[in-house]
Order: sequence, then structure tokens, then C-alpha cells
Amino acid sequence: MQLEQTSQQSTNDPLLADLGGLNIEHKGYSPNPISMLTTLCTNNVSLLPGSLIDMEKQLGSHGFYESSDGSFSYNHATCVPIAYYQYEHSVRHQMWPCEFEVNMDRGGVVTRPDGSLAACIADGAGGGGYFSAFVAQMISEYCLKRFALEPMKFIGDAEADKRTAQKLIVESCAHVGVQSPVGQNNGSSTLLFAECVPIGIRDGKARYRVQVVSLGDCAAIHINCETKKATQLNSIKRELNEQGKPTIMSTGGLIGTHFRAFGFENIDAHLSEASEDDYIVLVTDGFTDNVREGYIEEMVQFVAFNPFFDQSYTDREKYPRDWEQGGNCKLPTMEEISCFLITYGGTLNPIFERPTAAQITKRLANYTSLVTATLKVGQEQLYSKLLEEGKKAQALFGTNQIQEPKPIEEDVNDPKTDDYMIITMSPSCR
Repeated sequence: MQLEQTSQQSTNDPLLADLGGLNIEHKGYSPNPISMLTTLCTNNVSLLPGSLIDMEKQLGSHGFYESSDGSFSYNHATCVPIAYYQYEHSVRHQMWPCEFEVNMDRGGVVTRPDGSLAACIADGAGGGGYFSAFVAQMISEYCLKRFALEPMKFIGDAEADKRTAQKLIVESCAHVGVQSPVGQNNGSSTLLFAECVPIGIRDGKARYRVQVVSLGDCAAIHINCETKKATQLNSIKRELNEQGKPTIMSTGGLIGTHFRAFGFENIDAHLSEASEDDYIVLVTDGFTDNVREGYIEEMVQFVAFNPFFDQSYTDREKYPRDWEQGGNCKLPTMEEISCFLITYGGTLNPIFERPTAAQITKRLANYTSLVTATLKVGQEQLYSKLLEEGKKAQALFGTNQIQEPKPIEEDVNDPKTDDYMIITMSPSCR
């Protein structure tokens, strides 16, 4: 669904006037409550694509970060091999003159004057080229500034809250539209915003209302540290194929440039409750697509409380992954990952101490790198070979006479190399 008329009407909102600066001052509070975990200048997008080469550090992955008070952490990484970027943009798409890693997942966290936290992640869709990273950045910045002082006005009425969520999507779409230059730059991104609103004390613990808005295939997950259970808060509605199964390439919804949005009917609004001891985790599809279909909650709670996933990359990767025997590069079932842990020194019954936000973030990231390791190596070899062939063709014929990689029919239980962003936050700073 396109939003040209509705979105352009929304540009009168003063919040859309200038979102370039994020230094918001609150009297008696931190002068910089917004932590844009990913940085990317969106003020010079009219210079694209020529200026991309000058933005290598901003466009790449930002790695791991933990807040000074431990209330939140994030991991911004990719399991896509560098040879892919070198092939795609040196040989195949010379109009994009760069050969470095590009991570199109963007996001940040805001601490409000009452100490409560909110976070946003946006996943730039690859079909829009690198400009989608800028779209994702614009969306993240807009949502965080929009709710830096006070939360959304959810009231507990499903229809009313859905309209509030739709309004946020329209406003975000309008902001992107205003900042998008006229011309060839087109991009799109998903949106996931989650916030915690203090509602009082019960049983000696602070309680929070968790409010979530989403469009697309990012996931918000509530980890209850008392019950050790994980619950996905938002629903993801992908397109279905002829067999009635979700299409792996469908996001279920996107905000695009030039006042456009897609899958508007799939906007999701969620309202629930959390304790001060709980966590809210936001993840892009670089994580969720690497968990067996239907097992997101079970895998998150399994990994989040298991210290086996604290091991270094070298230690994790040395173990044979039995679920990949015979060239069967599939995602592990719960039984297979459990057997893996038992065989190589882990335990299915760890001491259930409350993990930190940093531990949860790192463990989920380490799981992702583990299950995509073999695929990443294979893709590195493939694209290195194609890149070399392209260079030879250029030298001999003055043109890139190479074949495209054969398309592979992806199954929902195949691993997927992709960018991933994981944010874990407590309901408030401590």
C-alpha cells in the first residue's frame, strides 16, 4: 500500500522538520539520552552513490557495545563474506564503487527522564541497494527522537493502539520521504520499535508496560528471568508461496523512499507487561532466519541462559557440527543443538542465574555465527572464484564476461548469511 497522500499531509508535523541532531537536553538529566548505536550521516544522501567510498566505517558493522550502567547492549555484525561485496560491487555492479562490508541494519536506544528505556531497529532491504542503509538510519533516528521525552499513547484498546502504530509508520514514512533526494536513489527498510513504560510496584518489583510497533520481519522478544521463558511479542506476516508456506525473501512489510510503504495491513501493535528483572530483545532477520521455523522462542531461551555460548569464536568453530554431515547444510533442530552441547562440554541444565544484557546479546550473536559458519566459508570460496574470473575477463576482453551464480532455491530451514543486529535492554536503567 502506498502512502503518498497521507504521508505528505504528515510533513507538517514539527518533529519532521529537523532530525539531524540528536543532542537533546533535559533539565536535570543526561544531555545525551539517545544512544544511536549505529552512526550514518543522512544529511548528504544527494551525493550517493559516489560518496559511498568515503563512508566505509559508517556503512560497516559497528560490533559489540555495552552501556556504562549495563542496562542495554547490542551487537551489530554480519555473517556475509567479504568476497561477496568485492564480487558484487567490483565486477557485477560497478555503479556502486566500493569493496567493503556494508551492514544495512541500523538502530539505537533512548533513556527517558524517568529512566525507562526504548529501542528501535530497522533492517535496510537489500533490493534497494546501499541507500536502504540510509533509510534504516533515518527511521531509527526518527523513532528514538519521537519518543525521547514520553512514550506512545497506547491505551489497551486493540483498535486504538493499532491506529497509534499506523500513525507512527506514516510519520516515519513521511520523514524518509522528506529526506529522500529526487533521482535514482531508492531504498526501503523494516521498522521495529519497543519501549518500556513504568506502571508501578507489585510484589516488591517495578513493573513496566511493554509497547511494540513493527512492520516487517524484525522480532521483539520478552525474556522472563523468573520463569526462564522467552515470548515473541510481535507477529510477522510474510507472503506465502504456492505451498502455503512463508516465502523466505518476503519481509512482510517495508517503509520506502518517496512517501511509499508496503504491507501497511501487516503493521503490528503489541501491549504486555514486564518486570524490572526481565529483558526485551530486538533482533533483525539475520538472527530469526537462522532459527528453525516455529522455534524462535525455544531457541532464544535455550541460548540466552546457556554459558556454552560464551565461548570464543575459535573454540566454538572447532567442534564438528553433526547436523551438517553429508553436505546437508541445514539449521539444527532443538535436539541437534542440545546433543551438540552435551557432546562438547555444554550442559542442558546450567545454573539459571540471571544473565546480564551483555551476556544475552553475545550468546545470541555467537549462536548466529555458529550455525552460519559452514555456509559463510562456502560462499567466500564461491565469490572469490567469481571475482577472479571477472578480473581475468576484464583483462582479456575489456568486459566482465562471467556467469552469475546459479540461484539456489532456499528453504526456511536453510542457514542464511545476512547482517544482524541484536539489542538487549532492561526495562530501565539502574
